[in-house]
Amino acid sequence: MRTRLILPAAAALLCLHLAASKGNPVGLIEDDSVQVLLARSLRHGGFALPDAQGVPVSDPLPGYAALLLGPVWLAEPRWGLLRGVPLAAMVLAVFFTWRLGWRLLPAPWPLAAAGLTALSPVFVRHSGLVLPDIPYLALTLMALDLGTRSGSWALTGCAWAAAAWAGLIRPHGGLLCLALAAGALATPGRRRQGAFLLSSLAPLGLWLLRNKLAAGVSTGYAVNWRSQVALLGEPGAQGSHALAVIASFFGDGLAGAQAPGWLVLAAGLALASCAAWGAGRLMTSSREETPLVFAMAAYTVLVLVLHLTWSPEDSRYVIPLAPLVWLFAASAIGSLSPSDRPAQAWLGRAALALLALAALRQDARLVSASLTRPASYQARTMEWVRLNSPPDAVVESLKFNTVMLLTGRQCLPPPLGSSGPREWVETSRQAGVTHIHVEHSFLPGGFVPAGARDMGALIGAWAESSLGAPVFRDDAEGASVFAIPSAGAPRTR
Repeated sequence: MRTRLILPAAAALLCLHLAASKGNPVGLIEDDSVQVLLARSLRHGGFALPDAQGVPVSDPLPGYAALLLGPVWLAEPRWGLLRGVPLAAMVLAVFFTWRLGWRLLPAPWPLAAAGLTALSPVFVRHSGLVLPDIPYLALTLMALDLGTRSGSWALTGCAWAAAAWAGLIRPHGGLLCLALAAGALATPGRRRQGAFLLSSLAPLGLWLLRNKLAAGVSTGYAVNWRSQVALLGEPGAQGSHALAVIASFFGDGLAGAQAPGWLVLAAGLALASCAAWGAGRLMTSSREETPLVFAMAAYTVLVLVLHLTWSPEDSRYVIPLAPLVWLFAASAIGSLSPSDRPAQAWLGRAALALLALAALRQDARLVSASLTRPASYQARTMEWVRLNSPPDAVVESLKFNTVMLLTGRQCLPPPLGSSGPREWVETSRQAGVTHIHVEHSFLPGGFVPAGARDMGALIGAWAESSLGAPVFRDDAEGASVFAIPSAGAPRTR
């Protein structure tokens, strides 16, 4: 790509992500609200949720909340400003993708890998969401770049800090520390560097020990993984899951393929095969960069193995691997279209154009959907709860962390194990719940088997049958609020 086109292209990509972030407010995904609440807790010297349960927090890890400490303090209560954190991390991730490509690939393939990373639908879909995934990715790429250079212990120290912090943000960070150390240990003359990088696991280990002592469990991630892996006990289920992961991660999240399902799977298999071939090619052709290529390949394999034994199939989980996949794929495509053979060079240009157009097609759909969504999560409903419930009210909601953040009220999740509406209301009343926030439609996420019923509609029906009419309803926002009367009080008509 000509140098004069780089800045306009980068500006266009930034505008794409800014537009996509408009419809991704804090609270749209429950995970972001948790991180903001924990960051606010850290500012006051603790690490706990201000809920009505009082259970010690072992999940999530504290690294992202620590990263958000300053931004949350500056933004509160204008939470939309926090979109700048993941957007800045995305810029950093694209930059380090180019840096890694510059070490491994001839021009113009480093820019191609960086551009395809920025265009990947999985990043556009999650643009602006205050989730740990993209900041974690930026730290991952930084650690891979700085930790695989020779001759500078200062850079190795920076890589150690980046890897250690990444390990305190996402559980994949432990695999990153292992892969970085393995890359150095596998290279003669770098054993001391490898041992030093291996010690970047220490902060994560100390935090897990803290969790074990405080909460009785090292991390909720391990509990989740053990409960989910049991679903994959049969070879048939395991095979189906593996194909679904490939389709979701590579076909949908990276290549931008859409329905029918066979096309998404075919695109995923093609991209995964291309990346595997490119990784093998780099292992044999980039001897001077053995620590980097070995660490990248080892990390990719470890993360994929983890997800092949874990039931969620959401494309979000390919974010830690996306730039590495594109770097490997760029190596493979570049080998098929060397610049010194003009007759073959068109193959690379055609492949790049096809990948970019497929991604842009899905990106356009994602941006269009984002621009139609409100910039704040259920603003009128949250305002009603703030103005019409006492400060000591306890609200029950499937989005309990989000409601807790946006209203300042203590919140609890619904007792989903109840046998029916009467038992549910009584259990909630005994827990001190005074109000129930209901999303009219709340579809299950990746931890729930496909086809599970709409929990928002179910709870709404239970609430109306047991409590009568809601005290507040906003069909445009798709939300209602019910009041739970004290025992013996008449229900609302």
